[in-house]
Amino acid sequence: MGLFDFLSVSEEIVKQYHSSEINESKCRIDFVTLLAPAAKLLGTESSEELLLPAFQRYMSDSSDVQNALLSQLFTFCKVLSPKSREIVLRDLSQLFSIDMDARCWRQRAVFANTFIQVEWRDQKDLWRRRTEHMSDAIPVTVRERKNF
Repeated sequence: MGLFDFLSVSEEIVKQYHSSEINESKCRIDFVTLLAPAAKLLGTESSEELLLPAFQRYMSDSSDVQNALLSQLFTFCKVLSPKSREIVLRDLSQLFSIDMDARCWRQRAVFANTFIQVEWRDQKDLWRRRTEHMSDAIPVTVRERKNF
């Protein structure tokens, strides 16, 4: 199978596009959007070997590239092993803790919104099962509050 070093290839193509006067950041964003689909095709082991280093490198890129990366985060992480997911989460927590000023509030908001949407959509049945035992208590509480 002809696998390649995604990071090296992507950086080489970015340089070629840059010399062609195509926006370098746009090119990196395009590569970032390919990480998750490529991970699905490659599988866990190859993705961890070939794509995880690229993912980590792009995590420290510009905010536009980071936002594109965050939009692919959940799809990419589904392919990874639990150990590699922990690495990604560690890198992600460092990303958000490095710059806690007003400049990255939008990035954190986009990530939180994406997380809520994806987590709820993908884990809806799990959340239902976890909260079934509380379903009887919730309507009673609501009815009691309405009677006040």
